[in-house]
Amino acid sequence: MFAGIDSLIGLVIFLLISVIASWLQKKARSGEEENMPAPPPRRRQRPAGAPAPSPTQPQPKPISWEEELKRLLGDQLPEAQPAPPPPPVLVESRRPSAPPPPPPLPQEFSESTYTAEKNPVEVTFRPLPALTESVQAYEQASSLEHKVEARLREVTRKPVALTHVFHRKVSQEATEAVALVRHPKSLRSAVLASVILGPPRALAEP
Repeated sequence: MFAGIDSLIGLVIFLLISVIASWLQKKARSGEEENMPAPPPRRRQRPAGAPAPSPTQPQPKPISWEEELKRLLGDQLPEAQPAPPPPPVLVESRRPSAPPPPPPLPQEFSESTYTAEKNPVEVTFRPLPALTESVQAYEQASSLEHKVEARLREVTRKPVALTHVFHRKVSQEATEAVALVRHPKSLRSAVLASVILGPPRALAEP
């Protein structure tokens, strides 16, 4: 599509240049002919009985390059048609609307009308259960502080008795036995002594 448009534009430009060149050549030739003096016309003897010469035909008008270009490109451009007139604006006549009705007035409140419209509600008051347990717990908690205070006073009033530490006497043999057990060397020597000093195994009961 674009290649066809480019070739058409090139052809139009080529034709335009050729028309302008031919027009310039014709104009130059016509100018030269006007500047050159025309030779005197020769009178020819007309033979007897020959018809009178016909009047000279007018020369054709030189073609303008604009007209030639228009002829090559086609007919003249179509005249711009005037835009159609805008449609008439229809103005709708509005009828005046009636004013809205006023809002209803609130009814005046009165106790008589209210009691007549509404059923009376019976209100009953129930006595709360006796909080005997809570009262007793509160009394015990309040008296607990006084009991603790009295107990502390009794403790501070009593004299503190001195404590004595009594140590039990241990025999020397027990002390030596404990010392033998604590040391591995002494324990080994005690085992050897018991084996040596003990009764022979052959005499032991089977």
